[in-house]
Amino acid sequence: MNKLFDGNNGQFLTEFINTPFLNCENVYLTNPFENILTDVNGKNVYAQNGGRHNGIDLVPKKNPEKNRLEQEMIFALRSGKVLKIGWTQWNGNYVCIAGDGVAIYYLHFKWPLNFKTGEFIAAKQHLGWMGATGLSIGQNPEHLHICYVFVDENNCRMYRDNGMDGWRNPIYLLGLQA
Repeated sequence: MNKLFDGNNGQFLTEFINTPFLNCENVYLTNPFENILTDVNGKNVYAQNGGRHNGIDLVPKKNPEKNRLEQEMIFALRSGKVLKIGWTQWNGNYVCIAGDGVAIYYLHFKWPLNFKTGEFIAAKQHLGWMGATGLSIGQNPEHLHICYVFVDENNCRMYRDNGMDGWRNPIYLLGLQA
């Protein structure tokens, strides 16, 4: 069992039943879904979705007895094909993997990724390492931002009226127990 902690106060939140996408025992949730993101001056830094966060940010709770890079490894949650890959000012180094009606975005990788659009990615396949590329702010700039949307058979986003432009709370993808 892996544990999820609140990144603001260190309070224990819940346990992961299964964390095939991170190589660490315990994780901090530093920015929850729909959270308002601000810079050090209190200015909203996220213009989309009414300024609300479209995913969650996860930071490993470091174990000093283990290799740092090993604890920052990221693995694919599900299998699918690479829909998008690259770098943007907001996302930094990122990849979007689509399969079974879901497109999952993994953002802020430490280094550029070596996948190609259309390439098949297996569940639990190593993707890269947590980084601080793109818009990555706060006390723990190195983190994984993960978000997802539902897609149709052509991998086009299915907009559902949730006030978040179709983005869904990824906490439900992570195999959490209440």
